[in-house]
Amino acid sequence: MIWQQPFRAISASIFKITCAAYHQYASAQFFDFLDLAKKIKQARIDSINSS
Repeated sequence: MIWQQPFRAISASIFKITCAAYHQYASAQFFDFLDLAKKIKQARIDSINSS
């Protein structure tokens, strides 16, 4: 059983790194979406004002 412990620790570390990387990716995608939504909103306001 002792030999399994390092593998569990490595697996847990890889899992944490993967979760952290996904969290950063998902956060970046969300902020890109917000930026796009703001640009669309501003474009609509500009088109209304220019009419």
